[in-house]
Amino acid sequence: MQTAKVADLLLALPKHGPVKVDKLLSRCQIAPAKTVGGLSQRQREELAALLAGRAPARDEPTGP
Repeated sequence: MQTAKVADLLLALPKHGPVKVDKLLSRCQIAPAKTVGGLSQRQREELAALLAGRAPARDEPTGP
């Protein structure tokens, strides 16, 4: 499981297509080719928070 790509695992989730997965990875600053074993603690926590429907501590600006 450590060698599985994060993007491939996310694509296997219901209601998670390529566009949504790309946005999640971008928001968490995860490269599309990154493996599960290669994620940092911050990346794991942020991705888990987004998937659980919680906003991570580090939010992007929402605009003016």
